[in-house]
Amino acid sequence: IALIVDESVKAETVEALIKQTGGKSVSAVRLFDVYHDEKIGAGKKSLAFHVLLAADERTLGDQDVAKFLERVAREVQTLGGELRRE
Repeated sequence: IALIVDESVKAETVEALIKQTGGKSVSAVRLFDVYHDEKIGAGKKSLAFHVLLAADERTLGDQDVAKFLERVAREVQTLGGELRRE
């Protein structure tokens, strides 16, 4: 998952937001890329995270992942960020 946030937002803050949003379904979160470019906006950065989702009682499907991404996209707006779509 890649999220665009202001330069001032710490990766640790976004990581915590992802964990909180996913709850028990988030097994692991790891930052693997920080990207800066004028295409994403001045004073902005893209943070890319590897997120491992799992559920004890069933296999997660595409709809589960889509709902998770929607929730993260909504929550990151509280930090002035957005889901990176490209």
